Amino acid sequence: AEMVNLGSSVEGRILWAIRITGPGAGKPAVLYHGAQHGNEIMGAANIAFIARRLLTDYGTDSRVTALVDNVEWFLLPIMNPDGYEQGNRYNANGYDLNRNWGGPGAYPAPFSQPETAALRDFLIAHPNVHAHVDLHSSGFMILWPWGHTPELTENHVTFDFLGTGMAGRIVDVRGTRYPYRGPIY
Repeated sequence: AEMVNLGSSVEGRILWAIRITGPGAGKPAVLYHGAQHGNEIMGAANIAFIARRLLTDYGTDSRVTALVDNVEWFLLPIMNPDGYEQGNRYNANGYDLNRNWGGPGAYPAPFSQPETAALRDFLIAHPNVHAHVDLHSSGFMILWPWGHTPELTENHVTFDFLGTGMAGRIVDVRGTRYPYRGPIY
């Protein structure tokens, strides 16, 4: 495990991720990030829990050991450290980072904020990242693209499989039913 600096926020706070992986190179990677809305603290807590589980159960739980040995994990608990510090949804420039990614509806312009630009640049520099999970802690829903059009993504079957599977696991573990859906046009 090692700490990785992914960039900085409007106010200069570092976007620290923890990289966890086993021996070897050339593995597929995943990126999880939380607290994109600074006031949604459970995303950060969940990512900290994932990191702890991967680190403490490595070598003793065969499933965890396989996950660490075969995947490169990048876990960013707090994507919006300025908003997190203030207990605020928005970054220090007053923007909802959830609306600042690429594509239609980006405000004020795609990747115009340092936090989303940092993650974009990280993903470009790491083409081995095959999954990116954005954990929120409000709404109790499982959503996947797209939100701006009724069109399905080319990976809709995969998103649908993963989303419905996640919803089923939540029911199994917690008994709670999370609505799940793809396009929410």
